[in-house]
Amino acid sequence: MSSEALNARLSAQVQNLSGLTLAVAGPATIALLPIPRVTFAGFTLATPNGTPVVRGEALRGELRILPLLAARVRLSELSLTNLTAE
Repeated sequence: MSSEALNARLSAQVQNLSGLTLAVAGPATIALLPIPRVTFAGFTLATPNGTPVVRGEALRGELRILPLLAARVRLSELSLTNLTAE
């Protein structure tokens, strides 16, 4: 799965859960061990009309293993670092 596809699937989950859109400015890092996870550098969470709500240095999501084996992305945990409220 490419980082673009992972970004799109993660963005959809974030929007489903929070109603905010996720925009990622930096690169994605994917790691499988010891825990499957993805980290995006430089992100913004915005309202549906595009107004930024929060900007952050990194967004890290831990991925559930069984859905990942079926090429589905399901988060078990999401953490945000160095946030700035807009």
